[in-house]
Amino acid sequence: ETPAIPQERAALCFEMIPFISTKQPAQPMPPQFLHRLLGALNCILESIERFRFDEIAFFFNGGKDCTAVLYLLHAVFEWYQSKHPETNESDRICLQNMPVFFLEDTNSFSEIDRFIGEVQDHFNFHVTVIRSPSMKLALKNLVETSTPCIKAVYMGVRKGDPKSETLDFFTRTDVSRGWADLIRVNPVLYWDYADLWYFLRE
Repeated sequence: ETPAIPQERAALCFEMIPFISTKQPAQPMPPQFLHRLLGALNCILESIERFRFDEIAFFFNGGKDCTAVLYLLHAVFEWYQSKHPETNESDRICLQNMPVFFLEDTNSFSEIDRFIGEVQDHFNFHVTVIRSPSMKLALKNLVETSTPCIKAVYMGVRKGDPKSETLDFFTRTDVSRGWADLIRVNPVLYWDYADLWYFLRE
């Protein structure tokens, strides 16, 4: 279950919810989902407190998990910017200033490519396509070539996904197995399938 967060942090994260969508939910959120939503928002807030913004990237694959993370990132960033309106455009914490990558798969569907184009237009940000045979090699190349060096990556991983049993909101990659030295940030880790569909539909 999603780890509990302190009351004052929960209150901050509650302020972010209106930034997710301008549409009012038809019914109050189920308490269990609200708890998981606040945990996800707090995870993202903590990430921009722990790392410089130019040290964080997002791997977006167009799937439902990553799409949920995209909306959550947008909400937290918009909320944060509302608290710091004096920030220069180039220093703003926003999707436009964050490196976003798509790992191209030779088996990807044209529908996913089209969807990625649509979300780029909707949120007005850019997705860089990476051609690599695996996520491991893609991350390794990213860390070796990025300036400044990427130290953390947002991922759309949930408990129940392969090899997710030992993951937490913040989990260092296993460098002994050849992974680049990164912190994987997993905002929707504790969400289940029903949570995702409830969030995306609402």
